[in-house]
Amino acid sequence: MQGNVVLNGTKSGGLWGWDLHRPAGAVLDIHMLSDCRRAVVQRSNGELRVVDLRTSKPVVELMPGAAKRYLPNLRCAIDKYESVVVAGGDARRPLAVNSFNLQDGRCVSSLEVQLKSGHYGTRYENTPEIWALSRNELYICSGRVDK
Repeated sequence: MQGNVVLNGTKSGGLWGWDLHRPAGAVLDIHMLSDCRRAVVQRSNGELRVVDLRTSKPVVELMPGAAKRYLPNLRCAIDKYESVVVAGGDARRPLAVNSFNLQDGRCVSSLEVQLKSGHYGTRYENTPEIWALSRNELYICSGRVDK
Protein backbone atom coordinates (compact mmCIF):
# COMPACT_ATOMS: atom_id res chain seq x y z
CA MET A 1 0.00 0.00 0.00
CA GLN A 2 1.28 3.45 -0.90
CA GLY A 3 -0.04 6.89 -0.16
CA ASN A 4 -1.14 8.91 2.82
CA VAL A 5 -4.93 8.77 2.54
CA VAL A 6 -7.43 6.02 3.32
CA LEU A 7 -10.84 6.31 1.64
CA ASN A 8 -14.02 4.45 2.54
CA GLY A 9 -17.23 4.45 0.52
CA THR A 10 -20.62 3.91 2.18
CA LYS A 11 -23.86 2.31 0.96
CA SER A 12 -25.54 5.71 1.02
CA GLY A 13 -22.98 7.14 -1.40
CA GLY A 14 -20.87 8.93 1.19
CA LEU A 15 -17.10 8.99 1.02
CA TRP A 16 -14.95 9.20 4.14
CA GLY A 17 -11.24 9.98 4.05
CA TRP A 18 -8.41 9.98 6.59
CA ASP A 19 -4.95 11.49 6.24
CA LEU A 20 -2.61 8.98 7.89
CA HIS A 21 0.20 11.52 8.30
CA ARG A 22 -2.01 13.89 10.27
CA PRO A 23 -4.06 11.66 12.54
CA ALA A 24 -6.51 13.45 14.78
CA GLY A 25 -6.89 12.38 18.37
CA ALA A 26 -9.65 10.02 19.39
CA VAL A 27 -13.07 11.62 19.91
CA LEU A 28 -13.69 11.75 23.67
CA ASP A 29 -16.83 13.86 23.86
CA ILE A 30 -19.40 15.01 21.34
CA HIS A 31 -22.43 17.26 21.84
CA MET A 32 -25.02 17.61 19.09
CA LEU A 33 -26.36 21.17 18.94
CA SER A 34 -30.11 21.77 18.70
CA ASP A 35 -29.94 22.74 15.01
CA CYS A 36 -28.90 19.09 14.29
CA ARG A 37 -26.34 20.46 11.81
CA ARG A 38 -23.44 21.14 14.14
CA ALA A 39 -21.68 19.30 16.94
CA VAL A 40 -19.02 20.24 19.47
CA VAL A 41 -16.22 17.66 19.35
CA GLN A 42 -13.50 17.18 22.00
CA ARG A 43 -10.50 15.03 20.96
CA SER A 44 -7.81 13.33 23.04
CA ASN A 45 -5.10 15.63 21.64
CA GLY A 46 -6.84 18.66 23.20
CA GLU A 47 -8.60 19.80 20.03
CA LEU A 48 -12.05 21.32 20.59
CA ARG A 49 -14.11 22.33 17.56
CA VAL A 50 -17.60 23.04 16.35
CA VAL A 51 -18.06 20.82 13.29
CA ASP A 52 -20.62 21.17 10.48
CA LEU A 53 -22.06 17.65 10.19
CA ARG A 54 -23.15 18.18 6.58
CA THR A 55 -19.61 18.87 5.38
CA SER A 56 -17.59 17.25 8.21
CA LYS A 57 -15.54 20.46 8.31
CA PRO A 58 -14.79 22.62 11.36
CA VAL A 59 -16.86 25.79 11.62
CA VAL A 60 -15.17 27.19 14.73
CA GLU A 61 -11.88 26.08 16.28
CA LEU A 62 -12.03 26.63 20.02
CA MET A 63 -8.76 24.92 21.02
CA PRO A 64 -6.15 23.57 18.62
CA GLY A 65 -4.88 20.06 19.21
CA ALA A 66 -1.25 19.37 20.05
CA ALA A 67 0.83 16.77 18.23
CA LYS A 68 1.97 13.78 20.28
CA ARG A 69 -0.41 14.66 23.10
CA TYR A 70 -2.88 12.22 24.63
CA LEU A 71 -5.33 13.43 27.28
CA PRO A 72 -7.87 10.63 27.70
CA ASN A 73 -9.96 12.37 30.38
CA LEU A 74 -10.89 15.58 28.55
CA ARG A 75 -14.58 16.44 28.43
CA CYS A 76 -16.61 19.52 27.62
CA ALA A 77 -19.99 20.92 28.69
CA ILE A 78 -22.37 23.30 26.92
CA ASP A 79 -24.80 25.68 28.59
CA LYS A 80 -28.52 25.21 27.92
CA TYR A 81 -28.61 28.24 25.58
CA GLU A 82 -25.79 26.77 23.47
CA SER A 83 -23.79 29.97 23.70
CA VAL A 84 -20.82 28.84 25.82
CA VAL A 85 -18.75 25.66 26.00
CA VAL A 86 -16.55 24.85 29.02
CA ALA A 87 -13.58 22.52 28.55
CA GLY A 88 -10.31 21.38 30.09
CA GLY A 89 -6.96 23.02 29.42
CA ASP A 90 -5.22 23.54 26.12
CA ALA A 91 -1.54 23.67 25.14
CA ARG A 92 -1.12 27.25 26.45
CA ARG A 93 -3.07 26.68 29.69
CA PRO A 94 -2.90 22.94 30.49
CA LEU A 95 -4.15 23.35 34.07
CA ALA A 96 -7.13 25.57 33.32
CA VAL A 97 -10.85 25.32 32.79
CA ASN A 98 -11.68 27.48 29.76
CA SER A 99 -14.98 28.92 28.55
CA PHE A 100 -15.50 29.78 24.89
CA ASN A 101 -18.18 31.58 22.90
CA LEU A 102 -19.63 28.92 20.58
CA GLN A 103 -20.38 31.37 17.78
CA ASP A 104 -16.95 32.91 17.26
CA GLY A 105 -14.56 30.77 19.33
CA ARG A 106 -13.48 33.65 21.56
CA CYS A 107 -12.18 32.61 25.01
CA VAL A 108 -14.49 34.35 27.49
CA SER A 109 -12.80 33.07 30.65
CA SER A 110 -9.96 30.90 31.83
CA LEU A 111 -9.74 29.66 35.39
CA GLU A 112 -6.39 28.22 36.51
CA VAL A 113 -6.71 24.97 38.48
CA GLN A 114 -4.56 24.62 41.58
CA LEU A 115 -2.90 21.30 42.23
CA LYS A 116 -2.95 21.96 45.97
CA SER A 117 -5.71 23.29 48.13
CA GLY A 118 -5.85 27.02 48.83
CA HIS A 119 -6.01 26.28 52.57
CA TYR A 120 -2.28 26.74 53.27
CA GLY A 121 -1.31 26.90 56.93
CA THR A 122 -4.40 24.99 58.07
CA ARG A 123 -5.06 21.34 58.68
CA TYR A 124 -6.66 21.26 55.20
CA GLU A 125 -3.51 22.31 53.33
CA ASN A 126 -2.86 18.79 52.00
CA THR A 127 -6.47 18.24 50.97
CA PRO A 128 -6.66 18.56 47.19
CA GLU A 129 -9.43 20.51 45.57
CA ILE A 130 -11.73 18.40 43.44
CA TRP A 131 -13.11 19.72 40.17
CA ALA A 132 -15.97 17.97 38.41
CA LEU A 133 -17.48 18.93 35.08
CA SER A 134 -20.80 17.46 34.08
CA ARG A 135 -22.73 18.12 30.89
CA ASN A 136 -24.26 21.28 32.37
CA GLU A 137 -22.42 22.15 35.58
CA LEU A 138 -18.95 22.86 37.00
CA TYR A 139 -18.48 21.77 40.62
CA ILE A 140 -15.56 22.72 42.86
CA CYS A 141 -15.04 21.04 46.23
CA SER A 142 -12.14 21.91 48.51
CA GLY A 143 -12.79 19.09 50.96
CA ARG A 144 -13.04 21.56 53.85
CA VAL A 145 -15.80 21.02 56.39
CA ASP A 146 -16.55 23.81 58.86
CA LYS A 147 -17.69 22.62 62.30
